[in-house]
Order: sequence, then C-alpha cells, then structure tokens
Amino acid sequence: MSSSRPQSPPKSRGLFGTPRTGSARPRTAASPAARVSGTSSVPSRVLSARSASKKEVDKSGGKDGRVRVAVRLRPVLPFEVASVGDSASVIEVESEVNRVVVKRDHWDSDAYQLDSAYPPSTSQRRLYEEFCAPVVDSVLKGYNGTVMAYGQTGTGKTYTLGNLGTGDSSQRGIVVRAMEHILGAVRDDVHGQYKLTLSYLQLYMEAVLDLLEPEKDGLAITEDPTTGEVICNGAKVIDVNNMEGLLRILKIGEDNRVVANQKLNATSSRSHSLLIITVRRLPKDSKNSLIQSVTALKGKLLLVDLAGSERISKSGSEGHMLEEAKFINLSLTALGKCIYALTDVNPAHIPYRDSKLTRLLKDSFGGSARTSLIVNISPLRAHISETSSALQFGQRALKIENNTRIREEVDLKLLTHKLQVEMDKLHVENERANEEVVAAAKELSTEQAIRGDLEAALALTEQKLLQEKGQTERVQMQYRQLMTDQELKLRGEMDVARSSADAQKHMMEGRLREMEAQTKAMEQDYYKEKQAALTAGNKLAEYTNKLETDTAQHRTLQQKLDGVTQQLAMKESLVAQLEASMTASSEQKEHMHATFLQEARQESKMLEKELVEVKDLHEKEMEASAQRIKALQAENAQMAFKVEESASRGVLPEENDDRNGKGGANSKFWKVNSKKEIK
Repeated sequence: MSSSRPQSPPKSRGLFGTPRTGSARPRTAASPAARVSGTSSVPSRVLSARSASKKEVDKSGGKDGRVRVAVRLRPVLPFEVASVGDSASVIEVESEVNRVVVKRDHWDSDAYQLDSAYPPSTSQRRLYEEFCAPVVDSVLKGYNGTVMAYGQTGTGKTYTLGNLGTGDSSQRGIVVRAMEHILGAVRDDVHGQYKLTLSYLQLYMEAVLDLLEPEKDGLAITEDPTTGEVICNGAKVIDVNNMEGLLRILKIGEDNRVVANQKLNATSSRSHSLLIITVRRLPKDSKNSLIQSVTALKGKLLLVDLAGSERISKSGSEGHMLEEAKFINLSLTALGKCIYALTDVNPAHIPYRDSKLTRLLKDSFGGSARTSLIVNISPLRAHISETSSALQFGQRALKIENNTRIREEVDLKLLTHKLQVEMDKLHVENERANEEVVAAAKELSTEQAIRGDLEAALALTEQKLLQEKGQTERVQMQYRQLMTDQELKLRGEMDVARSSADAQKHMMEGRLREMEAQTKAMEQDYYKEKQAALTAGNKLAEYTNKLETDTAQHRTLQQKLDGVTQQLAMKESLVAQLEASMTASSEQKEHMHATFLQEARQESKMLEKELVEVKDLHEKEMEASAQRIKALQAENAQMAFKVEESASRGVLPEENDDRNGKGGANSKFWKVNSKKEIK
C-alpha cells in the first residue's frame, strides 16, 4: 500500500491543521467569530429533532449510556481573510445554552442544540476536562470508551485530537492528555496493578493498516463470538509505561499516516486513524502482592480521528486523491446510515458490514462503549452546507443509547499459576493423607484387640444388669404401694380441710352482712350530721342578716343624733342672739332668758343621755352577735375537717355530739372490705 501513496509535502501542522512555511513561523491567536449585527432579533428555525437531555453526566462512568455530542468552531484563519471574499463568520456559538446558530442570511437561521458548544477561544485543556475526561474515567473503571472527531476537512479535527504539543504544551490534543490522565491514575492507585497496551491503526481506502508496522498488508477484522468484541488480527501491540515512550509511538504513527495537499487543507488526512489504548487492572493487597483473583478489569479507549468529508468541487482532488476522497465519503456515508438506523423507531437492520469503519466502530455506536463525539465546523459562509450537514449528523447521534457495562477478562497466566499452586497443595495434602492412612491401620489393629476385651467385659456387665433390673422392679412395686397409701391419706386430709374452709366461709359471709348493716347505719348517721351542719349554716346566715339589720339601725340612730346635735347648735346660736339682743333689756327679759336657757340645757342633757343608752345597747348586741358567729364558724370548721379526714381515709368520722341521742364517744365507724376481699 505504501507504493500507492501520493507524495505529500512535510506534515508540519499549525493551529487547526493550517500549513506552516517554516518552523519558526509565529502562532496566530484565535479570535472569536464576529457576530452579524441585527440578527439576534430574527426568528430562527430550530432543527433540533429533540431537545438536549438535562441529565447530569457522572464523570466516573454512570449508567447514562447516551452518546454525548459537542461542537467546536474553529477561528477564521489569516490566509482565509486574504483569499476568501466573504470571510465573516456565519456561525454563532451560545456556550451558555449549548447551542449553535447557523445564519443563512439576514432573515433565516438554523439553531442546533447539543450537549456542549465551544467557541474558537476554547482551550485544549477545557475541552478535554469538560468533555473527554469522563470517558477516560470510565475506561479506568472497566468500561469501553470512545472519543471521536468528525467534520469537514480543514476544520481542526487532527489538531483537536492528535496534536502532540511539541512546540507548545498548552496545544496538546486529546490523545496526549488522555494518556497523561491514565498514567497519573495508575500512579495514584496503590490497590491495583495495571498493564497498558497500545495499537495504532489507519483505515485507508477500505484497508486496515498498522501505523506502527506499515510494511504489513491489510489486517483482517474478526469478531469474538463470545464477547462480540471487534479485533484486528495481526495488529502490533506495544506496552506503554511512560509519556516519553508514548510520544515516540505517536510520532511514528503520524509519520506513517497518509496525508495530502489540497485546496482546503495543505496536510489533509486521507485516512481514518484509530488509536486503541487497553487498560487492564488486577487488584493488590496492602503488601503489594496480587490478591488471589484471576479476573481483571479491562477497559478499552478508542480515539478516532476521522478523515474529513469533502466536495470534489471545493477540494480540487483528482487522480489518486479523487479515489481516496471517494473511499472517505463512502465510509462516512455508511457511518451515517448506521446512525440513522440506530435512531430509527423500528430498525430492520443495522448496516455495520457496509464499511470497515462501521465494523470498527460497532461498539461505539449501539454497543457497550461510552462515546463522546466532537463535531468540528468551519465559520465560513462558503462551507455552510457542510457545516449544517455535520451538525445534523451530531444531532442524530444524540439519540443513540449505548448499553454500557463493565468488562472483565480472565488472566490466563495468573489462572495457570494459581492452578499450579493449588495442585502443589493437593499433592502435599495427598502425601499427608497416605501417612495418616498407615497410622490409622495400626490404630485399627490395636482397637480390634481392645474390642475383644471390651466384649467380654460387656457380657459380664449384662449379667450384673439383669440382676440389678430384678431388684429395681421390686423396689418400684414397693414405691407404687407407698404412693397409693400417701394419696389416700392426702385425699382424707383435703376433705377435712375443705369442710373447715366451707364453715369459715359461711362465718365470714355472716360477719360481712353484719358489717354491711353497720355501714348503712353509720351512713344514715353521717347524713344526719351533714343535715345538722346545713342547719347551722342557715342559722349563721340568719345571724348575719340580723347583724346587718342592727348595723342599719345604728346608722339610723347615728343620723338622729346628728340631727339633734344640729338642732342644739341652732338653739345655742339662737340663745347667743337673744343674749346679744337682751343686753340692754330689763330684769324681766333677763328672767325669761334664764328660764329659756335652763329649759334648753335640760333638753340637751336628756338627749345626750338617750344617745349614750342607745350606743351601749348597740355595742352589747354587736358583741353578742360576733360571739355567736365565731362559735358557729368554729363548729363548721371542725365538722368540715372531720368530713375531709374521713373521706381521705375511706371511713366515716366518729360522732361525739349527743344532741341526736346516738353514739357518743363509744360510737365507731369501720372500714368494710368487699366480699371479694374477704373471700
């Protein structure tokens, strides 16, 4: 195949696959695509077949097996500004909502919803950590994973996936970063022993070639009947332990890959490259020794750099390059048919065998791998048709659901070693068992001799047992007779006890009836005492009312006394007036004045005497009423105390009052138990 490859210029690649005229050419920084003014308010036709899933993706390899799709827009390159008439970007990337808008004109635009959308300013590191690292994490846990770059030729697929970053480490592609990720995880895992292997293939004009051994003819593709895994027989497998060795291997593969110079890309890839990294993990214990397990986790990472689809009218391919373009487009068309069939509601057949590319990617689409697809697109209006086709391809791939599962395989070398160890153990145990058999035979002969002695002793013992059995039977007869006599005696005693208990029961029932009668009599006495207490309370109320009446009379007498006092004051004032008027009168007037004054004084003395008598009488009555009230209150308090004390003890109080002619100091109240308690 190498003789049919066309001559190509040196394969030094610049940013996104752009050609370099010299190794010292300065790197042009990527700038974001300019937005077309006035298009943000124009309504768009959203061509999304279904909205992007909002599920959170588990970076460690969760159960979500849906194919994840991201779009990456390359910047407008300097030579395109000079050579292309309309170099303004017609693509708008809305990273916040993971949407890409293709502006067909000022009135019409198409919007495509994907899992992630990356503008030209996106770094290689961000793209890997956000979109590709979860796939590598899944591979380390035993899943299969695929990262694939798809798009038109010249859109930066090889830069995104396979850039080695020899001049600038920040430009390293997904392949180098994925291997750094795996080697770092292997160093950090102290509980596992890893084996990393690598194969590097290319699919050129429907022939599978080994990039590490280009002299080999086309490799055959077979499928494991038990696991369903697609295998390229004869592909060289190399162990990988460090990054230096990996970079050397990748450099060899890149040098052997078929590229060509054409209008769209000076170093256009003419083949699909497949880098296969296999990770096997066996568990270890804390002493760094392999645990006795022959099952290893086996994860396979497939990194695919697809050759770019192209239109002959734009690429200018002719001759042998035209044949290469036909095979590239046919294989990509077969891949599109498989994806269409996988997303169909009722697919009749998945045409995996239409192309070797689809056979190699069978596990990535519709299989058990966790797949991430990166769609690379161009910002130029001249390629708007190819951009829309690539985005539609990505949207259809969004619908594919893979059945991801952990893969395990048996390590045959470790299994053989383990079986050999088990066989050695069994041989040792067999020899020990033979020695034990010989010793057991000797012990058996000794035991047989002992057995004869034991049989003779057993016969003698049986005779003794027969004699002891006869004695035992006689003793049992005597014991049964004794038990019968004891039973008859106990029955007689139980009858006597039962009669005595019945007599005591009748006597207790009579006493209970007497105590119930006494209780009823005491209850009647209690109710009479309670009625007497109520009567005393009524008397207390009467005395209280009489006291209030006496108080009212006292107030009336006080009012009369106040009136008499006022009259006396008026008469004294009149006498004073008369004395003033009669100072110059005759002896007759003096006599009359003296007489009138004497009568007034006598009347005043009589009123004062009556007032003193009324006060004395009232005070005596008040004192007598207060004493009666105190006596009644003391009596009521004593009665209430007795009632409360009796209620708390559950008995009726003793009655000391002989007014009703009952009881006296010798009357007692008894607490009576119920009939159940007496029984």
